[in-house]
Amino acid sequence: MIPITRRTPTFNDGAVDWNTGDVVVIKGGVRLTLEWMGEGWSGDYNPNDKEDEPLMRFFVERKVGHSWEPVEDASFCTRIPASIPMSRKIVLAKMILNAMCDAVQSPGMRSPKKIGESLSWIDSNGICDKTTS
Repeated sequence: MIPITRRTPTFNDGAVDWNTGDVVVIKGGVRLTLEWMGEGWSGDYNPNDKEDEPLMRFFVERKVGHSWEPVEDASFCTRIPASIPMSRKIVLAKMILNAMCDAVQSPGMRSPKKIGESLSWIDSNGICDKTTS
């Protein structure tokens, strides 16, 4: 598995500076990107809402020939704060990729959508618990 990091501009919410760097991990013919796309707890991130925080989204692609193609129904917002350290983002991206890999490489056995839905509850500790807020 190869981790690749991309840096996006530093975000400043008026109080804290932090970098929302993206992570790309590849395993075999499956690529997962974990990135901040402007989402928060209630849709678009609202820096004026003290209860809101920027959350990471993952999406999965598969290698077809020489190009990468999106896997249908394999893009989900998570409970992972965009402000966590890059090293933690890499660990979480690898966890998500490992869980998604079999479903993407063996269609029909396990649905990437169902696995992705359950992984959307993942937090910065790697716990997928939809009973916590």
